[in-house]
Amino acid sequence: MIWWAIPPVDLQAQVDGCPVACTLELEPSEVYPGFVYASAVDVTIEAHGAAFAGPIEVVGSGHLTVNDAVWPATVGEPLLSVEAGQVTLGNPDIHDVTAPTLAGAVLVATGGSVEVLGGSLSGITVSSGAMRVDGGALDLDGVTVDAVLASGDGGVIELVSGTVTVRDAQLLQNQGAAGGAIRQWGGTLLVERSVLTDNAAVVGGAAHITGGTATFVDSWFQLCTAARGGAVSPGASVGPAPTVTLTGCTFASNHASTRGGALDHAHGTLDVSGCAFVDDGTDGDGGSIWSSAELHVVDTSFADGGATTLGGAIAAIGPLTVSSSGFYRSVAAAGGAIALDHAGPVTIEGSTFCDTRAGSGGGLYVDGATPILHHLAFAGPRSSGGGAMTIVGASVRAEHVTVRGPVGPAGVAALFGADLTLTGSLLGDLDAAAFAADPYSALALDGVIVWPQPDDLGAPWVGAAVAPVTWLSGAVPSARPFDLACAIETRQHPTSAQIGAWQEPGGALVDYGAFGGAVPQAWALDDDGDGTGWLYDCDAADPAVHGFALERCDGADDDCDGFVDETTAWVHDADGDGFGADEPAQISCVPAGVRAVAADPARVDCDDTDPDVHPGAVDPPGDGRDQDCDGTDGTTPGDTSATGDTATPAIRVRAASGRCGCGGGAPGGGIVLVAVLAALRRRQGSGTSTGPLG
Repeated sequence: MIWWAIPPVDLQAQVDGCPVACTLELEPSEVYPGFVYASAVDVTIEAHGAAFAGPIEVVGSGHLTVNDAVWPATVGEPLLSVEAGQVTLGNPDIHDVTAPTLAGAVLVATGGSVEVLGGSLSGITVSSGAMRVDGGALDLDGVTVDAVLASGDGGVIELVSGTVTVRDAQLLQNQGAAGGAIRQWGGTLLVERSVLTDNAAVVGGAAHITGGTATFVDSWFQLCTAARGGAVSPGASVGPAPTVTLTGCTFASNHASTRGGALDHAHGTLDVSGCAFVDDGTDGDGGSIWSSAELHVVDTSFADGGATTLGGAIAAIGPLTVSSSGFYRSVAAAGGAIALDHAGPVTIEGSTFCDTRAGSGGGLYVDGATPILHHLAFAGPRSSGGGAMTIVGASVRAEHVTVRGPVGPAGVAALFGADLTLTGSLLGDLDAAAFAADPYSALALDGVIVWPQPDDLGAPWVGAAVAPVTWLSGAVPSARPFDLACAIETRQHPTSAQIGAWQEPGGALVDYGAFGGAVPQAWALDDDGDGTGWLYDCDAADPAVHGFALERCDGADDDCDGFVDETTAWVHDADGDGFGADEPAQISCVPAGVRAVAADPARVDCDDTDPDVHPGAVDPPGDGRDQDCDGTDGTTPGDTSATGDTATPAIRVRAASGRCGCGGGAPGGGIVLVAVLAALRRRQGSGTSTGPLG
């Protein structure tokens, strides 16, 4: 049923009089009073730009829809109050609402559900939360909200209990005392694919959360400011602790005057996964994140941030886990990337620190904490006191660490009343003594390779040896899974003498350094499908270039060793089956257009014209042919040379998947580097170009 051209004086009667679902068409130029919707019948109001000068109260159990309405008003009560039923606002225009003493001047939901589709809210002055939810549900989809000013908490949304969902929205230039855009006391909050820009508050420039569950997915926080937590602040509460999850979010150029340039985390649990922090900063501690509560950071990048005091990216005094993450060019007085101030428990693993700087601890500053550190790569960290780390009054064990590049006068690590145990690690291209320790400190080294020896290695540290390392070369270094570049490469070339040369306490032979043993699977991603993971691939966009490639005569560095068109030993592989012809090896780069593999006596093809004939091929008996090159017709019983590579099982990398750039797909589990150098050289000639990653 449709009612046309409803005059203002008749609106309430028409709403009450709909016997079945009906549509009311309003006059575009009219101004309508508010009304009460108490019906169980569905009512749709097509406003066509008509204005409402009074509030709408919803107490009925039906579905009220209002499309294309305008609310320009100064009111003493909420424009929309919902106690029951379902309300949909389509493309509303709500502006210039002045209610400085009113909470929820636009909406108060104590029950039912409200859905806002598109439209805008702007120029609103309230005491707190232009939209207040306490027991109901609010869904904002594609809405733009800007210039909301709250003298109290939560400029745009105040969630006490119930559910709020924000999707594809823009929350811009809003202000509140706590949570410039969002204040959450409890309930459930979900923010997806939304932009929160230039919001401001004393605590939590965009959002302040002290209870309930909050989830932010694929959202953007930029230019937000606060004293604590420039963008988001999960803060202290007298009630149940909040649980906050950030997935795939970007934080750019947020600032806090006291602590936590992007995030200030003081209560509950905060999980950060697949996010990117860029150019966030603080005049205090924690350029991107300050945390005194449980914090988990996974598959996340921090770039160009800074703190005046502690932690250019992260400052923690509570439990902390960091894994598969990257830190780039962040700065602080102490802890260029991470500062731990009596924090615990702490685990930092599978992460890269590129060009981070500090007065003490270019990468890490540890004071009174006992962190677990393993599989960490430091590229060019610099500090006047401990280029990679400074440790004060703490006992630290670090395994599989690579430090390469200038570190500063105190060397790799500076110890003050501290103990450091370092195992299975690589220290390369140092510009100073390897370590600096005061008389009250203890240093224990087990399987530490230094190359080349610096002019002043320092004391003859027991457990450190000078031995050659061949670094991957030939491309701008990267820190997979992030596309941000490091100034210095920390990956080894697959022919390096330190590949598969360190024996773990459990007996396994693995690589020295950050990429040996169990490491994140992200390091094995094969973006270009050449069979070689990122770890040994200097150009992940070109399948012809990787650490196992043959050097071709093409004016490029095909095998990632830093040399162009150098000689190599190769033989023809005319049938392309990955096994070389039985012929003397050629010593040159491989000419253009020639099929070839590395010369390897364990991978000789007895018929280089047939791709089905080679060592390990299926050899049916009785056909008069020797397909597996073992000298007989048929597979010999007990023959284990099915691949021609018996020393080590065939190991392949997995194909790239998920996100790349400022947050790869979340790495999970571990891989083990098990191939020794001889097996690597055999695999170099394989047609599948497999790398030693599993």
